[in-house]
Amino acid sequence: MTIQELKQQQSEKMTEILKGNNIFFAFSDKQFQENKTPLKEGEKYARLFGGGFIPSSNIESYKKQSEDLNTWFLNSVKENNLIESHILYELNNHEAFYTYDIEQAFNSLPYSKEEVQKVFNKYVNQLAD
Repeated sequence: MTIQELKQQQSEKMTEILKGNNIFFAFSDKQFQENKTPLKEGEKYARLFGGGFIPSSNIESYKKQSEDLNTWFLNSVKENNLIESHILYELNNHEAFYTYDIEQAFNSLPYSKEEVQKVFNKYVNQLAD
């Protein structure tokens, strides 16, 4: 198992969570009207990250499922000995090797700053060769 395969599984599971909780995304009034999901009587939409909307009755379910998914992912990373790969993935995702700044990657990871710095130091020199 690679970190990319694990991230793909995580993405597929998140898609299921979004669908199961009737979450939709809209960046204009027109998109909102086209994408909105059914509401129960008296219910309202709540805003989520990145233009997302969720029926208010699904908020707790979404939070729990998201937390469970995150726990599953981190446990899978550990079980598959992918901590270094996970750190490297986020360093690349946050362009740390271009900016020489690990802060954004560090903030997105559950590891110590020393662990992130160690992986950065290991790979930054390989990129220069």
